[in-house]
This record gives sequence, structure tokens and C-alpha cells, in this order.
Amino acid sequence: MRKILTGLYIGISVLCINCSASEKNRSADESTQTTQAVDSVSADSTAQLTLEELEAQKRQQELEQQYIRELSERYQGRANGITTFYSSAQRLFYMGKFQSALYHINKAAEIKETADILALRGSIYLGLGDIEKFTEQWRLALEMDNEVPIPNIPYLIQQLKKEGLIGENYNPQN
Repeated sequence: MRKILTGLYIGISVLCINCSASEKNRSADESTQTTQAVDSVSADSTAQLTLEELEAQKRQQELEQQYIRELSERYQGRANGITTFYSSAQRLFYMGKFQSALYHINKAAEIKETADILALRGSIYLGLGDIEKFTEQWRLALEMDNEVPIPNIPYLIQQLKKEGLIGENYNPQN
């Protein structure tokens, strides 16, 4: 009887071990399946986030390009305005139409005041006989850019020397 019971005990133990192993395998399989499912969801989420991030980056790049185009157009328009008004003022200055030249150079200065604009405005004031404003504008121009071009106009050069804005040894050919 003892042999039967021992055999039965061994059989039950083996059965329990097999059941336990089977249960462990089933748990391991379920755990693996759960892990795979979680990994799959994570991969899908990562792929989704990556796709969303890529779309956001693409949109950001499109907005940056649009902003650059708008800035370029705006500043190109301003540059064109300055050039147009400056050229008109310069042409009118050399024609001796100082009031009209002053109007155009002031329009250019409204867009952006540069050393060239200040110098031309100073020269226009000299043509109008306003030595004080001539000196003021040329002083500002030379402070802004000490290499601002000086037109080769003898009377203008003489006045710049007289007001101490350029040296007595200034030679327009250099």
C-alpha cells in the first residue's frame, strides 16, 4: 500500500509540477503577449508622436519660410523706396531744384536715415543757403560714417573745410 501511495504521491507531484509548469508557461505566454501588446501600443504611440512631431516641424519650417519671404518683401520695398527718393533728390539737387530735392530726401529719411541721406540733405541745405542746417546734417553724416562720399563740388568742399568738418588737406581725388 505504501508503494501505491508513494507512487500516487509521486504521480500527483509530477502532475502538480506539470500543472505548475504549464501554469507558469501560460503566465509567461500571457506576460509575453501583454508585453508585446504594450510594446506594440508604445511603438504605435511613438510612431504617432513621431508623425505628429514631423508634421509640427514641417509646419514650423513653412511658417519660418513665409516669415522670411514677408520680411524680405517688406525690407525690399523699403530699400526700393529709399533708393527712389534718394535718386530723385540727388538728381533734383544737381539740377538746382533744392526745394524739390529737400522734399524727396526727407521722404527717404522717413524710411531710414543713413549717412548718405544726411550728407545729401546737408548739401541741399547749402544750396538753399542754410549754413547752420548744412553743418548740422554733414556733422551727423560724418559721425555716422566718417567715410561718407563727399561730392566733388568745390563750393561744398570749401564749406566743409570752413566748418571744420573735413581737414584743410582734404583732396577729392584721393
